Amino acid sequence: MSRLRWALLAAVPVAFVGYFFAYPLATILVTALGGGDGNALMTVLGRRSLLGVAWFTTWQAAVSTVLTLVAGLPCAYVLARYDFRGRNLLRSLTIVPFVLPTVVVGTAFL
Repeated sequence: MSRLRWALLAAVPVAFVGYFFAYPLATILVTALGGGDGNALMTVLGRRSLLGVAWFTTWQAAVSTVLTLVAGLPCAYVLARYDFRGRNLLRSLTIVPFVLPTVVVGTAFL
């Protein structure tokens, strides 16, 4: 397939996401933070109290990510590479958080 055809195929989902997600989100943020005035956004983001909150949030997210990777990668490696007693039970327990919300919603509709 030619590069132009690939570019056109890629443009369709990008345009869809841009029009139905990014544009409304940007409109809501601009309206909420400043009523359409771009300077109000800088006023909100420039507050000292918000900078402290933003720094704490960024730091906490980075530490949480590193700790999750340190704990999760060895466990995932062991589950994928080794056979041991209770492996199937452990794999089933790790899937529960992904399946449980669907079961709860189904039960609520029932």
